[in-house]
Amino acid sequence: MLSVLLFIWSIPRPVLKFFITGSISHWYQYIWLSAQYWWVGNILAAYWYIPFIMIFFVLSPIFIKQIQLPIKIQVSLFLILLCISTLIHRPLDNFPHLHSVIYFMPVYMLGIICSIKREQVFKFLVGKGFVLGIAVVLMSMAQILLYDHYGNFHRNLLLSYDGIDMMLLQKILMCFFLLSVLQKFEHKDLPFLKYIASASFAIYFIHPWVLYFFEYLSDFGHLNIFIGQLGFVVATPVVLAISLVMAATFKKAFPNKSPFIVGW
Repeated sequence: MLSVLLFIWSIPRPVLKFFITGSISHWYQYIWLSAQYWWVGNILAAYWYIPFIMIFFVLSPIFIKQIQLPIKIQVSLFLILLCISTLIHRPLDNFPHLHSVIYFMPVYMLGIICSIKREQVFKFLVGKGFVLGIAVVLMSMAQILLYDHYGNFHRNLLLSYDGIDMMLLQKILMCFFLLSVLQKFEHKDLPFLKYIASASFAIYFIHPWVLYFFEYLSDFGHLNIFIGQLGFVVATPVVLAISLVMAATFKKAFPNKSPFIVGW
């Protein structure tokens, strides 16, 4: 039911250019548009993830085979696929999904490798937080200096060249940086962090609505503080807090149905 309401609310958004290039003048166009968006999961930025991850579930036998391979072969496959991903970039608007699957596959494989070799990875990361943090900053600076571009690298065509996707490399480094920091709290009882972790899936699906709300406020001149680096620093905890409150409200209001509504 919530997905229907979300779809109706999202109709005026620019993302509709995907399937309808002109104005909507007939009622049946809404039905056709609805069917297409439900099929590809592109109602909002967050919902492309659903058909995308379903493809990964279908491919699970391949990843089971990966687990059975020697670790050197797994790492070699990861590096080969990572090179491919840095060349093809993320698809424009995260569509088509096959492009996204190819792009994110090495990241998925890296997660599997790190889970298998968890103890070795954590041991390697001890005392390397500062170095990894500097590496993340340097990678960001290199991206700006080389490409005069910040944010994700997106491309419409799969088989074309437009530089190296440095954001992917930076985010992998950032994951290891965060692991090196958070492993210090591994054996500490932090209820609030556990609470956020349990609600992370709901936060992921709700946060675009919060961002769109602030975007509308900014468009109307009511709120312009969420711009630039300072805006990012302010917006991140604010959006996280509002998304968490909304998720908790749904969970309390619909204790038996909230997993189907917000995924928590």
